[in-house]
Amino acid sequence: VVFSCAKCRTIIGDTFAYVASIPERNLFALSEVPNSVVCGKTRKISSERGEDGCVFYDLTCAECDSLIGRRYVTTIEDMDVIRNSYALDIQRVMTYELGK
Repeated sequence: VVFSCAKCRTIIGDTFAYVASIPERNLFALSEVPNSVVCGKTRKISSERGEDGCVFYDLTCAECDSLIGRRYVTTIEDMDVIRNSYALDIQRVMTYELGK
């Protein structure tokens, strides 16, 4: 499966780099992404309910500058599986299954 930006359809990854998913948070994580994904330089601290204190960098599409996910540096316990991975927002990504 290939993942692309929902806004401009630029390819941002594939299942060869799949790490894990957290459906209740609408996230799935990849271990690697191509240069079409830009990791922000500003470290942020989440204040979202259930993610209080998680530290992350925004991930954006290099082509259209849309926010597509986060790279978490620190996480709460139930998000440990995606720490230091590229956590993409399911709602901001399109999928395409090759061979269909």
